[in-house]
Amino acid sequence: MSCMRHKAWVRVSISAVAIAVGTACAASASERADSERKAVHGNDDRMEVYAHSDSGWEARASRSIVALVHEDDIDPSNGALRSHQRWAERPLCDVESNLQKAFSEQPAAAFCGGVVIDAKERLVLTAGRCVQNQGNCDRTKVVFDYYYRSPGTLESIDADDVYQCARIVASSSLRSPYDYAVIQLDRPLPNDREAAPIARVDTSPLMGASLVMMGFPNGHPMKIDDGAKMLSGPYSTAEGKPAWFGANPDTFWGARGSAVFDKNMMLVGMLVRHTPPYRPGEWEQIPTSTATVRKDTCYVLNRVDEGTLKSRLDRLQRDCVFHADRQVFVHRQTKASCSYPAEKIGVIAPALEDLCRIQPSSAPCSLQ
Repeated sequence: MSCMRHKAWVRVSISAVAIAVGTACAASASERADSERKAVHGNDDRMEVYAHSDSGWEARASRSIVALVHEDDIDPSNGALRSHQRWAERPLCDVESNLQKAFSEQPAAAFCGGVVIDAKERLVLTAGRCVQNQGNCDRTKVVFDYYYRSPGTLESIDADDVYQCARIVASSSLRSPYDYAVIQLDRPLPNDREAAPIARVDTSPLMGASLVMMGFPNGHPMKIDDGAKMLSGPYSTAEGKPAWFGANPDTFWGARGSAVFDKNMMLVGMLVRHTPPYRPGEWEQIPTSTATVRKDTCYVLNRVDEGTLKSRLDRLQRDCVFHADRQVFVHRQTKASCSYPAEKIGVIAPALEDLCRIQPSSAPCSLQ
């Protein structure tokens, strides 16, 4: 699997390697085995859209899920995406699977994901850090159908499938406990595009509930991850309003803004935070005139199984308390910050409340 990452829940450190100064050699097999004992491997549940057994998810992918792409990565003449091999300088170690290596060789054009929440008003929900201001919006294209429709064949994309981010209708402050942006597209959507159905805002997934995430991990064409669960939360602000909950989807760079659904295909949230997906798997020590410098030569996924993750969450709940004003977990005794080991899924309610205050005629406001 690529030096990217599997269950991207937790950053897992690996043991230091004692290598003589002046030599350049890769980490040994025993050292690699030692590091792997410290990172229990879970399953990578990402799959291509066409590979899912329920065709309803492919329909949802085409109708409602969008990729956010920098304007420089779109050919203005025909809407073609200029893809990148972003991981050419971060090769995967041999221990990773062929599936991971195949993913790493795919084109990469998206920097975030999003989901249509009002087709008539052409509104898209994404994470706030994806589109922070109007300048970001002006440089952002919104693209439908960025996924594989069959093995090795991307769905066709032309200029009609590419929209401009016209304006930010509602968004959270970077200092807010929330993380959302509702953007409006530059022109009407055709009838074959539609809003994703939204779960009632007064409900949230139950602990252990199955979740499905649809997004663009590592900027690659859309993937479906239907192996996630709600593991903790929801966590609320000082005013008692829910802000996010913890889950365990397979997340990577570029996955922020990914739509998160329950098993009934109802939108329940979006990915707003994730931990680094990769860690060095092998490296060299390179002598210089002043010091010996470590150079990472390949990468492996950060993975933790559900049991390990649950024990960390249990320890978090036992030893730490959520500090609403600071929006961090704080140790009950030392008052130091406690790390949060699961991915953060932002709930829909804050975005809808803001949107409906500004534009009460929007279709999702009937859920308020």
